[in-house]
Amino acid sequence: MVTPHNVTSRRSADPNVTEMENCLGNRFGYARVSSQSQSLDGQRDALSAAGTTAILEEHVSGKSLEGRSQLALLIDLVQKGDSIVVHRLDRLGRNVRDLINVGQTLRDKGAT
Repeated sequence: MVTPHNVTSRRSADPNVTEMENCLGNRFGYARVSSQSQSLDGQRDALSAAGTTAILEEHVSGKSLEGRSQLALLIDLVQKGDSIVVHRLDRLGRNVRDLINVGQTLRDKGAT
């Protein structure tokens, strides 16, 4: 489980690091399955292979955005320059409206 305290930022406090280099932020992965009996292993493997710096995961239905604490944490953690990686778009939202809302929120924060 990822918390704000155990995510290491790629941003540097070094004054010699350019703003462009600091824009290359964290690469967060998000994995979700609907029930405890389902495995996150395939998503974890794909997200790790994609070079994510942290993977937030949960066992919860995707019917709505409510009750998805790790997605809420992800949205809270992201900053300008960070990237969000998912194995499939339906992991973020089950319908187009949810995907648009999550995408717009992430975009407003400067994440890709």
